[in-house]
Amino acid sequence: MLKIKTWCLPKMTQDTLLELHQAIVSAMVKIPELGIKNENDMCNLFPGDLMKYGLGTEILIEISGIDCDDRYEVAKKVGAVVKKMFPKANVDCDFIEYGPHSGHWSSKEEAAEARKPYPFKNSGGEGG
Repeated sequence: MLKIKTWCLPKMTQDTLLELHQAIVSAMVKIPELGIKNENDMCNLFPGDLMKYGLGTEILIEISGIDCDDRYEVAKKVGAVVKKMFPKANVDCDFIEYGPHSGHWSSKEEAAEARKPYPFKNSGGEGG
C-alpha cells in the first residue's frame, strides 16, 4: 500500500488538511502505473511535530510502500501538490525504497503470500 508521510506542516485547520489529503490522492490517481483508484488504496499521514519552531518553513515528505519505475515522477507530483499549498516553504520529497527484502508485512497481503512459494528456502545458506 502506498504510504505518504508529510512532516513539519504548519498549524492548519482540519478543512485545510483534508484539502491537502484530497489533492495528494488526486495526484496519485492520475499516475496509472500506481493502480491507485481512490483514498482507500493509499495512506496519507500527517504526523504532529513536537517542536513547533520553524514548522512550515521546511516540509519533508516520505513516500513508501510501492515499487514503480518512475519514482522521480511520483515524488515530483506529491512535492508539487504540497508546494502549491505552501508556496513559501522549501519542500523535500524522498521515495523510500521498497522491495521483497525491505521487511514489509501487510495483513491484506498475508493470505495471498501464504499461497505463494517463498523464493528463499531456509537451507542454511544465504537468504535462509
